[in-house]
Amino acid sequence: MISMATQNRYNASISGVPLECQTLEDGFSKAISKREIPYVDGAETDDLGLKARTCKIRCYFLGENYSRHLDLITLLQERGVLEFIHPVYGLLKVRIEDLVLRHDDSDSAEVDLNLVEDSRPQAQVSSWHDVQAAAEEQFEASVAEQKESVLAKIKALASAGEASAESAIAGFEGILSDVTNPANTLTAVIDYGTDLPGRFVQAAAQATERYAVAYQALKDAPELFVQKLAASITELRAAAGMFSAQADSALAARLALEAGGVFSTDEAGRGQAGQSEQPGFDYEGRRTSVPNYDALNSRQIEAILSTINTSINQALAGDRGNLALKQLAADLGAAALRLKQTAANVITVRVSHPTPLHLLCLRYNLPYSAAENLLALNPGIKDPNRITGEVLIYV
Repeated sequence: MISMATQNRYNASISGVPLECQTLEDGFSKAISKREIPYVDGAETDDLGLKARTCKIRCYFLGENYSRHLDLITLLQERGVLEFIHPVYGLLKVRIEDLVLRHDDSDSAEVDLNLVEDSRPQAQVSSWHDVQAAAEEQFEASVAEQKESVLAKIKALASAGEASAESAIAGFEGILSDVTNPANTLTAVIDYGTDLPGRFVQAAAQATERYAVAYQALKDAPELFVQKLAASITELRAAAGMFSAQADSALAARLALEAGGVFSTDEAGRGQAGQSEQPGFDYEGRRTSVPNYDALNSRQIEAILSTINTSINQALAGDRGNLALKQLAADLGAAALRLKQTAANVITVRVSHPTPLHLLCLRYNLPYSAAENLLALNPGIKDPNRITGEVLIYV
């Protein structure tokens, strides 16, 4: 009989095959070139970059899941790159280097997998706007996982579990009660069920949605919108009581859903506005062009992604089994990377003497028409003709 300890158990998956892992080992190494000179101590070295990242895991297939180990053997025969959901780092593109199988006659199998990450850029064959569709899909998947987490918490609290859950539901329903949940949103169409875990998750989702509706006026400043929404966790946790970990998951899912919409909208706006920043004029010298779309810069993208990842990490600290949140983090990370490839970089410069904004543009090789975008980037500028202090500049 294969012995299996009950500690250090993780959930992962590879190409849709769920894995229950007990040991996890990640390998990182660098390729270092060494040039040794005779009669000279030491060596000259060059850093040639990281070698292929490796991951070794031990998985278990017991009872009714015993036959699933055959799916891994089938994956070994595939030549394509596989998607591995790492229990800590999220989505990785990997290949199976080798597989060792041990099993007995009691419907138990133990499988050791050695994986090698493939870091080549993967072809973008789907529409970029799928980032929002993917966020909506994983948001719905997170609902099912949140219900399982709530049910497990109710059982852990024994006789006080149901009363605590009902109290948390009442607390969620009292948050921003004067704000109405829209009838045509994803939250409204998901079937949460009528049992206690379903009512809990629905109440938490509606509470986070009301926060998003209340902060709707900040949507034109998505970085601030996401930060304000993330700050609502204090009130959600207070209302959740002993179910604070489940409140973390509810808010993390809502934040990721909103970020998916922000990134998708930004990409669409860039496509429509084009890359040119030069204005056009008619024969009388009147400006005819429409100002460019105010796209997110690299600093804003990083700030939004940082807020989302912080929220997801906090949720995973309370429930590491929330695979949907891990997938959301991976999807949004890939979306942010794609956006940053065309986003403007921003630096902070110090202007010691009063300087006109147009001269500042010329100093940093920007067209004078960029002055409008710099004013939007620096709302604290009162007099564009006499700028001093710290100023954010596109580079």
